[in-house]
Amino acid sequence: MYPRLPWYKYQEVFFKIEPFLKTVGAPIEDSYSPHWPDFLTSPNADRYQLEGQFANMLLTVSEIVRLTPNSVSISFKNPEGAPLNYRAGQYITISKWINGLQESRCYSLCGNPDSGVLTIGVKATNGGVMSNYLNHKLCVGHTLLVQGPFGDFIYPNTKAVQTEQVILVAGGSGITPVLAIAEKALSSVDIKKVHLIFTNQNIQQVMFLGRLEAMQKSHPQQFKVTHVLSEEHSGWTNFTGRLNDEMLHNILAFDTQDWSKTVFYICGPEGLKTTVNKTLQTHRISESSIHIERFTPSITEPIGELHKIDVALSDGQKHTFQVASNQTVLEVAKVKGIEIPHACGVGTCGSCKIKVESGHVATIPDSIPGLHRGDQDNGYTLACQCRPLSSLKLSEEAG
Repeated sequence: MYPRLPWYKYQEVFFKIEPFLKTVGAPIEDSYSPHWPDFLTSPNADRYQLEGQFANMLLTVSEIVRLTPNSVSISFKNPEGAPLNYRAGQYITISKWINGLQESRCYSLCGNPDSGVLTIGVKATNGGVMSNYLNHKLCVGHTLLVQGPFGDFIYPNTKAVQTEQVILVAGGSGITPVLAIAEKALSSVDIKKVHLIFTNQNIQQVMFLGRLEAMQKSHPQQFKVTHVLSEEHSGWTNFTGRLNDEMLHNILAFDTQDWSKTVFYICGPEGLKTTVNKTLQTHRISESSIHIERFTPSITEPIGELHKIDVALSDGQKHTFQVASNQTVLEVAKVKGIEIPHACGVGTCGSCKIKVESGHVATIPDSIPGLHRGDQDNGYTLACQCRPLSSLKLSEEAG
């Protein structure tokens, strides 16, 4: 019931919904009572929710593979019953208590959904608490809290035109959702060609290199990979330098092909996504054919008045900063290094629920699942969706 319900109301709400929970076979457990099975021992405890539509449970790590000196792939043991039903390109959130704090981060699923295998790829970053833990301390047999799947960077996409060719552009760890999309596309009889353009600093940093080579061998006529390295490399015969408009034009030869049945998927650093998108627009590629992963959106340029925001976090920290009405509290807080707890960042998981103690915020649409209308009526908002209409005082304390 977290984060939509304060802890002291759990028992009251449980008794109200208990009849419904019984009818759907929910895994009701109690470590202190003989009336229910013990923790994680009920018949449905080890199953994904809603017939494989959603995960919100502890999953056991079944395999860890070192991909590069600073990245790994992590696979999970599937619970009993149906595998998790996700779409190529989606992500899950991983949560873990580290150094006394619960850390939550999003990681894309990097396998064909039809395989039934749940795998993520994680690249360690400077100062990345979760990514460094997963790279250097996590072991097979450990458990992690997994939620999801989330995200609309998906293949096939409902707005896509009739497709015969898929062009994928990935930078660094942006390969993780793109790899899943490539494998899914290659399994379709309608797709004649899948072309991946993959940019990295050097060959030692290429995640999933062996897997990509195996995919090329399995689909020699259908799958092509063009590597672009920013550093010079002895004997390198592919492209070197930063991917720009000219290089992309040379790789794809825009003027010699019909792009009406081609879709583009782009994931990586903001500079890469911006460059590729501008080039595609220059060559009049339809907007409905371009899909960009907005996994870590850049800060919105403020327009109009800046409102004073006072935030009191549950760990006792207090922060003051300014946010325009066209920005969200979370995006500005992240840029300023203020750690407001969050996971998905797009209004899905509800992890950044926060109380509006005073001031006015824009109403969050009902289509955002992370916050109920009743929560808004009671003065709550989501930091990732909170757009101020005045000065605000926000509190992370349970309401």
